[in-house]
Amino acid sequence: MFKKSNSNKIDFKVVYEEVKEDLKDVYESIPVVKKHKERKKIERLFLIMRYVILGLALLFFVVIIFNVRNINIVYTSTRDGKDNLEQLKFFVEQKNFNLAHDYAVLAQENFEKASSVAEKYNNYFIIKKIRFFSGHINDVYYLLLGLKSLSEAVVVGTDFGIELSNVLKNDKDFIKLTQEEKREVLRILTDGADDFEKISAKINEANDSLQKVQVFGFLKIFEDKITDSRNKINEASGLVTTIAPMIRILPSILGYPSKSAFLVALQNNDELRPTGGFIGTYGILEMENSDFVKMDTHDVYHLDMPVKDLIKIEPPDPLKKYLGIKHWYLRDSNWSPDWNESAKKIEEFYLLEDDLLPEKNQINKFSGNFSGIIGLTPDVIVDLLKFLGPVVVDGEEYNSENFTKLLEYRVEKGYYLLGEPSWHRKEVIGDIAKALKERILDLNFSQMYSVIGIVDKNLKEKNILFYFKDDNLKKVAQKQNWDGGIYKGADDFLMVVDANMASLKTDAVVDRAIDYKIKELENVLVSELKLSYKHKGGFDWRTTRYRSYTRVYVPKGSRLVQIGGIDKKDVKVYDEFDKTVFAFFLSVEPGKVGDFYFKYSLPNSLYRQLLNENTYKLYLQKQPGNYYDSLNVEAELKNDLEDYLPLGLYVSREVDNKIKWETEYDTDLQFFIRTTK
Repeated sequence: MFKKSNSNKIDFKVVYEEVKEDLKDVYESIPVVKKHKERKKIERLFLIMRYVILGLALLFFVVIIFNVRNINIVYTSTRDGKDNLEQLKFFVEQKNFNLAHDYAVLAQENFEKASSVAEKYNNYFIIKKIRFFSGHINDVYYLLLGLKSLSEAVVVGTDFGIELSNVLKNDKDFIKLTQEEKREVLRILTDGADDFEKISAKINEANDSLQKVQVFGFLKIFEDKITDSRNKINEASGLVTTIAPMIRILPSILGYPSKSAFLVALQNNDELRPTGGFIGTYGILEMENSDFVKMDTHDVYHLDMPVKDLIKIEPPDPLKKYLGIKHWYLRDSNWSPDWNESAKKIEEFYLLEDDLLPEKNQINKFSGNFSGIIGLTPDVIVDLLKFLGPVVVDGEEYNSENFTKLLEYRVEKGYYLLGEPSWHRKEVIGDIAKALKERILDLNFSQMYSVIGIVDKNLKEKNILFYFKDDNLKKVAQKQNWDGGIYKGADDFLMVVDANMASLKTDAVVDRAIDYKIKELENVLVSELKLSYKHKGGFDWRTTRYRSYTRVYVPKGSRLVQIGGIDKKDVKVYDEFDKTVFAFFLSVEPGKVGDFYFKYSLPNSLYRQLLNENTYKLYLQKQPGNYYDSLNVEAELKNDLEDYLPLGLYVSREVDNKIKWETEYDTDLQFFIRTTK
């Protein structure tokens, strides 16, 4: 450690320089010293952090100070916009659409100004990096954006209201309008179809923006109000989305700009047929400027029976085999599950039979061309009676509780007790329809919203089906799924179509259930389908054993693997409407349950989609007129499920790669799954 020197004196400076580093290591290794130095480091670190935070706070404070004016703009503009919305609501209720329009424009300008300022804040770097500030600014921005879109929708709506109120002066009901006034209302509806599309788009924008509001921090005190606004706008979005396409087709149905004529097939779903039910009654509806020129209903046998020896058209094989008929007539013409095809066949039979009717049997007195064909089930009338109240025809009260059974008894058995000839037993249907027509036309416009809701429900449940000759109207009906066409997508698909084969009105006492399972195996997707029919009736004038010719539509290229409940030889497999069909005859005795099982592999294209896109899609198409008390859809895939739809049904998740939905089944349903990679 010490070097030897030639001098007797020690140079301590030299010695210190030599041992300095060693002494430092020894000193710093002393525990007390070591702990003191670490504390000093931490103190310095906290000091630096304090200065950084203070600097950021000062910087943010400076930004705020320099933007106080902008913050004030957001506050005052939002407050003014809210006040203007409340004012326009008041004037809309007073039906003063001119003033309502002015306040709507002001509200639009208020929210536009406020949202543009909030957007600038939302883009500030510092705000973006601090969750506390970014959360609040995001919520304010999307809230303002939603209110802006809503006020824009109201501006267009009040323009429409101004035009309409100029015709409906003194709060006149539609039924009290003159022919010219009715025609003007229909013109406004026709011209306003594009406006309603704009309103629908803006309300959807508002709905989307409000869904992005996470109700962060201070905004939680307004959570109830924000949730209530979301619900109301979501409801309005659904209503306007429904009204917009209705306005596209309504004037044409009501006979504007020229008279309309529709052949109406009344399909009784207590006796199911592919497009809704047995055609026991048909009608001819002619309208001009919303007035009924003609609305007659007749027993289908008025056409079929007088020409039974003049028509030799061969029916489909199942009708020959299970109904025992040799020739095909109007009453059985809705054999195709695609309404477009059945509607064409209904019109074809009507025109043929009407042309062949002997002079003494001429009842239709119609020589024009039909604008289209409309299919209806009794459910539409039942829902209208719930809202409008009972009607009395020939001293008999018809209400939502007794309509179907009472009508069936009246036309099937009771007519002879009333002394009516069988030939006129179904004229009562036309009388009921006329009574309902008067009730509907006597409603004011606010009550009409309830009728629109009833119509929308029955369109979704396919109790109302449209076939139009006009190409534009046909596109509207197809886009809205009102045309009863078979789904054309390339996804997994299921549609079960029952056809009552000489079982009277037994469908009314049969509970149905569907269990559908999809499972990913090695290089293939396999489906398992179970159909259950529970017969709750007995043997009487209305019900008997249940007999149905049932067709199961699945993706084209599906291969049948296993069958239960019936012999494989009794199942016919073929392709139709770009789908593969499993067709079979079933019979269920009263008090029994019939279960039928199908296992089949799906086409390779669906498996490749799952592998390449990590997605699986299923479309369930409901048969018109049919209802299922229980539907279970289950999927088990190899990878875990990352996302799925729908969310509104009862869902159970046992494991990460498996899901099960449970619900009733009264409308078409779509299912979606995204898996992890």
